[in-house]
Amino acid sequence: MSEMHGPEGTVVPVVYDGRKPRRAKTGVRKDLDFDKERPVVLLVGGTGLLLLATGALLCLVNAAV
Repeated sequence: MSEMHGPEGTVVPVVYDGRKPRRAKTGVRKDLDFDKERPVVLLVGGTGLLLLATGALLCLVNAAV
């Protein structure tokens, strides 16, 4: 996502929520900063993988019984 296509200096919607369009912000592509979202994505993704592995383990244990 950090490598977005388009000419340098193109203004793009950075934050947009259709329910609250007045909160939308725009910015230049090179100014987009994903560092604040990265820990949240890793936490949620890691938790999802852990839950998936736990469910698969429970299925295997249940099948063996």
